[in-house]
Amino acid sequence: MADDNSSELFFMLLDVFVALVIILFFSQKRFNSWSEAPPDSFKGKPIDYISPKSFVAYFLLYALSIATLTLALYGIPGLSQLSFFKPVLEALGITQESQGWTIFALISISVASVAPLEKYEKEWRKKLHGFARIPRDVVELRGSLPLTDRFIPTDHYLKIAKEQIIKSGEELTPRYKSVETTWLEHLNNFSEEHKNKTIHWHFLNCLLLCVVAKSVCPPRLLGPTDESERRMLELGSLILNLEINESHKFINELDRMAEYFEICICKSIVRKYSDESERFNALKNCGFQPNGRDAFKSKLLTSLGQCLVGVSFVSIFSVAMILMVLENSIDTDPANFFSDRFFLWSFGSFLSFSVAIMIAAVVAAQRKSDRRSSHLISIATCIALSTLAAALYFIIVSDLDARSESNPLARIVLALSFAMLSPVVYQAIIDNTFDSYEVKRLAFYNGFLLGGTLMVMQCAVSYTFNIQNISYSGLVDFLVAQNNKMIYLAIIGFFKGIILGTFVTFLIQHAKRAQYLKSLRIHPRASVQIPVNVASEGASAIAMDISKNGMKLETKGDLKAGDKLNFTFMRSDKTEGLVKWTKRKSRGRLVVGVLLSQQNETIVEYLRDKYGAYYV
Repeated sequence: MADDNSSELFFMLLDVFVALVIILFFSQKRFNSWSEAPPDSFKGKPIDYISPKSFVAYFLLYALSIATLTLALYGIPGLSQLSFFKPVLEALGITQESQGWTIFALISISVASVAPLEKYEKEWRKKLHGFARIPRDVVELRGSLPLTDRFIPTDHYLKIAKEQIIKSGEELTPRYKSVETTWLEHLNNFSEEHKNKTIHWHFLNCLLLCVVAKSVCPPRLLGPTDESERRMLELGSLILNLEINESHKFINELDRMAEYFEICICKSIVRKYSDESERFNALKNCGFQPNGRDAFKSKLLTSLGQCLVGVSFVSIFSVAMILMVLENSIDTDPANFFSDRFFLWSFGSFLSFSVAIMIAAVVAAQRKSDRRSSHLISIATCIALSTLAAALYFIIVSDLDARSESNPLARIVLALSFAMLSPVVYQAIIDNTFDSYEVKRLAFYNGFLLGGTLMVMQCAVSYTFNIQNISYSGLVDFLVAQNNKMIYLAIIGFFKGIILGTFVTFLIQHAKRAQYLKSLRIHPRASVQIPVNVASEGASAIAMDISKNGMKLETKGDLKAGDKLNFTFMRSDKTEGLVKWTKRKSRGRLVVGVLLSQQNETIVEYLRDKYGAYYV
């Protein structure tokens, strides 16, 4: 009997697994296809226009919708008897007895592919592509380039183009050797050709864009370029041997090829970088001249997620402490007092604080877009909406206390106590600072402010829930009654507020400050862990981050600001740098900021190959 049950369980799990594989395979194929034909200039699949992480996220959302359809169909009794599904079942050869999860997965796929419902599937897929900004991000990035003077190649790509022309010239016969010399002359005179928009400029522009595309685009995205390069080689010979009025017929062909390379570069940058400023910087390093917006947008989603993790721990611990105090203050000893309330109260606390954080983030974002709104009105809005949201939850749950049914004030005060976190979060998002000391000061200030507020609110909550049974004659009696219940609740509220206010404010402010400082860097840093040989100290060091203009080293030497430093990076020649700042760490470690006297080609090539066009 046990073997039969094990066998049934195995086949059931296998059935579910196969169904999931079918759904995922179908979803990947379907989601990575266009719901409608894209513009002619945009070739490839939707995955080419979005970062891999974002594609996976939206693809899983699409797969979840197919899985939900499967679950809904599985729950419909007598499915095989419905006239709409009979043709589908007959086509798949499915009988009523053979209907398992795998069968219903196949039915879901078939339903999403038949004419009556396929248009809804296409609309849903189109909406998901829109939410994922496919191909909108690429269109907008390319649209940021001006109509004229959009591409001025850097020295790095001019050097590669020169090498490519020389290499192509080596393949020519001596009779056509002059082609190489002529194009090198035009390349050396590129700025003048660019100013006059000659046919030679159109050719060199296409060649240089091909060089950039091969440098920054993965082969799968760019596709084979042999045919394009062969055609450019032919055009290079033809253009020089034709009359000027005849050579202009090749301009359109060159511009189409240049447009393709340009789109491939934009797709590659969008896939690699999610931040708009990073995309603009990568375009500039490729030689483009985007009309980038200077507005800085801080990204706090990760910080807010970390805040929610902290809120969950504080909620669990504080509710446990409150329940122990309340249990100790009750004369009778009700069975399961703690266990009956712990989960519901902890979840309610976490949910109420989380909603307060989210509301504060939304109000802060709204205020940034509309500077005319009043600061006080925004704070009042945070408190009001957070109180309303928490109150609605407690009304729905209706398991606080029978006394609150006839005392709505208790429920409002309880909801208000959770809403007090909202203005703290709002203030942390709105305030801007570059000073690390100011970040800590604001965190502790908000912590003690929220601590004092929750200390009073915690007592107020207990008082309003017991207002009908309280007849305390004085403050001392009020505080020490029921085994010092109010004193303990005040202490719990105080420390809960300090921890929440300090923790949440610091996380948000620290993240904003780091992003602000990063946005101001002329040369972005890449975090690394690379050994560096410091010649002047006779010791090794570790490069913690590098840019094309400097690096941060960790060593055990004795250095100070203003010292000159000679070091070797990844087997390159000795490089000289100037120590700009030092910071002493524990165990004798020293962190040193070094400004390079001149660019190190090894560092530049390493950054370009390893981290992409955003850095160099």
